[in-house]
Amino acid sequence: MDLMKRKNRAPDHIGSVLESLSVSMGKRELYDFAAICGNWRGIVGHALAEVSSPARLARKSLTIEVAQPVWADSMGYMKNEIIEKVNSTLGRRMVSRIRMIVRKGSGKGLGAEENGPTNRPPLPQSAVREAEEAVKYIDDSQLRSTFKRIILKDVSLKYYLNDKKKNP
Repeated sequence: MDLMKRKNRAPDHIGSVLESLSVSMGKRELYDFAAICGNWRGIVGHALAEVSSPARLARKSLTIEVAQPVWADSMGYMKNEIIEKVNSTLGRRMVSRIRMIVRKGSGKGLGAEENGPTNRPPLPQSAVREAEEAVKYIDDSQLRSTFKRIILKDVSLKYYLNDKKKNP
């Protein structure tokens, strides 16, 4: 691309940059999952967002984590509506199945999701700082928070699995 043409064009929005980067890396589902997480309250509504959260997106299947079994039953009746809203949010048919899981040891809801499940060891502050550093240039606070939560969830899982290998 000609340097003069590049100087005269408007800067890209960080969301579109992250999306194209995710696609080029073959990580489209990661970007889609972040979009679902960032729009969860709009997809399921305020009340259900307090007791549920997206847990995973893989092979057109969205796994939703709920606080208690009663919420899995209630949301189970809404699967088709949730699928429609998720696909509408993403702008294409990315989800065709929904699976519900109940968070272990939960009775308090899912509000403190960044801390992860209670049976996992706490993350070192250095890992949290690294996640914050990785997302600090994302202007959109909701997108920044969503990517930070995904990074921390991934790191937490790695620490948890590593800990399980050491202490079976």
